Amino acid sequence: MAIAAPCEYQNLADYADAVTVGTTGDSLVFCKQKTKTCWRCSPCDSGKVVKEIPFDKITDVVIVEPAGGCCPAEILYRIYIQTAGRSGVEGAELTIVGLTEKDAYSLRSLIKSKGKGGAKNKGMERV
Repeated sequence: MAIAAPCEYQNLADYADAVTVGTTGDSLVFCKQKTKTCWRCSPCDSGKVVKEIPFDKITDVVIVEPAGGCCPAEILYRIYIQTAGRSGVEGAELTIVGLTEKDAYSLRSLIKSKGKGGAKNKGMERV
């Protein structure tokens, strides 16, 4: 989307403000409100997304640490959440972008503690 570069900063800021991640007793809930994209005109709008994933269906949580990038440099973390219903080339059920290191590892620990095995999965120890 190099052609939309003049709007990219505001688009990223709007996306960050539009995303909320929370939990219920047994599920992870992702909500993204309607946002402007591309040239910020109505035909380019991205609609509202609400996704609920039961903790016991989550099979893997992958954290991707920032590296490289320029204009702007990549400094935030990504989490890919894989579920029992999706695997292989289909990719992650949910991708959450724009997390700090603390938020990424806290979310992973929370998901692992509430998922299958509960008490067995006490989070991740970094090596």
